[in-house]
Amino acid sequence: MPTKALVTIVIGDSYTRLWEQVMAETWREYARRHGYEIIVIDKLIDGSDRGRGRHINWQKCLILEHEEVRNFDDVVWIDADVKINFHTAPCIVGHNNSDLIGVVSNKESYYDVPATGDNLMVRHRSLDSSVQQCRSIQDLYAKAGLDAGVDDAANTGVIVLKPKRHAAILRHVYDNFEENRYTMKEELPLSSYFFKNKLVNTLDKRFNWPWVYHLIEHYPFLLIKDIRNDLCLVSECVNAAWSNSWFLHFTGDTLDGEQSLREHARLVIQKYTGLNAYASLWSIFAGNQSG
Repeated sequence: MPTKALVTIVIGDSYTRLWEQVMAETWREYARRHGYEIIVIDKLIDGSDRGRGRHINWQKCLILEHEEVRNFDDVVWIDADVKINFHTAPCIVGHNNSDLIGVVSNKESYYDVPATGDNLMVRHRSLDSSVQQCRSIQDLYAKAGLDAGVDDAANTGVIVLKPKRHAAILRHVYDNFEENRYTMKEELPLSSYFFKNKLVNTLDKRFNWPWVYHLIEHYPFLLIKDIRNDLCLVSECVNAAWSNSWFLHFTGDTLDGEQSLREHARLVIQKYTGLNAYASLWSIFAGNQSG
């Protein structure tokens, strides 16, 4: 029996379709190659008024207490909108190789170069206009009412955990922090507690590389409406991002409140990576044009 598991929560018709049609196959192939069980939780772990009254993302704080999860040695939480490049992605538990919590550090991966950090703050225009003026991680924490002395954060879409060591930590955050319009759901409360208490082992950013970060940093022209409607161009860009990532995260960002970036996950030619994917796309679109 595997001693490590990939765990996610999939609730709601649209999210279930995304998971089953677009993401699940890549997880299964990755799990087969690296010896993981896959646990998909389809009901709220905390169904109380408190649990139902906050964003579903908070439920990830309770997964290590779940009866199907708690007996594993190692657990990898992955948001269900992550597509795994099983061709190249190594074993994430092996890479963490630590009793600490494994996450990708925003500071080390994205904000260490000022120009990169400035570009990535554009992301917040598609999330919440109230945070678009934040120029640093500390500004984000201050807006959220959290400790502005913490100088790092993480996208909590991928977290490497050990149930016996970390269940109480996640429960503490769930019980003692609240959500507001600035906390990015559970993301900043978890990040604040993890980094403030030196609980983090930082991972290679390829283990949680949001597509929106690729887009803003490398393909900013896709922010222009007429250009992003070119499906062939968008497909080539997202497949380049897929080839360069291990876990490509299709967060719920939208462009100008219209086009969901999650839909771009359907454009990934997951059978291939690198030049083979680009060639396959070119033949598809060339065939459509000639027809």
